[in-house]
Amino acid sequence: MIHDSKLLYDSSAPPHDPTAYRRIIGKLLYLTNTRPDISFAVQQLSQFMQHPTIHHYEAAMRIVRYIKGAPAQGLFFPTESSLQLKAFSDSD
Repeated sequence: MIHDSKLLYDSSAPPHDPTAYRRIIGKLLYLTNTRPDISFAVQQLSQFMQHPTIHHYEAAMRIVRYIKGAPAQGLFFPTESSLQLKAFSDSD
């Protein structure tokens, strides 16, 4: 994601189909489990689920092109591994 880009809601920008945008962002959110490098960009784009513009859709497609261009990056969890992930969360 371009660090200087401002993805604010712009009422003058043409709206995009919210259903397609939500579908892409939902898939990208699921993918952040194994691709933590896209977490920040997907989090920024997920703030515009209600009223996405064409600029938000283009930014989401830029992330998809990044993933397609670098398929070997990310975390791999083999099924034969004895690795067990344990976590603790204090909700207070």
